[in-house]
Amino acid sequence: MKKYQIIYADPPWRYDFSPSKSRDIENHYPTMELEDIKNLKVPADKNCVLYLWTTAPKVEEAIEVMKSWGFKYRTCLSWDKKIIGMGRWLQSSGKDVVHITYWTQAEKG
Repeated sequence: MKKYQIIYADPPWRYDFSPSKSRDIENHYPTMELEDIKNLKVPADKNCVLYLWTTAPKVEEAIEVMKSWGFKYRTCLSWDKKIIGMGRWLQSSGKDVVHITYWTQAEKG
């Protein structure tokens, strides 16, 4: 399997708080259980940066995913989509990107 030094991942997070069946995320695209996402084989090179897309309600799960993939959390950035999105508690016009670094060699700053 080819290995990559930069990986962009946007997992199909499953949300369980839809107020009605018509608003289920699965009506738009298939989703995955958290454990299935965590068990994905990630083709990371020995020196790799991961950009893991998530939404505010899924930040904790994103940290779990990156750890299960062997990455170490570094920082986070927000992508301003310039469109107000749906929200359970707050509406948002951004999407978080958890920036994570993976090193198998001696740890680098």
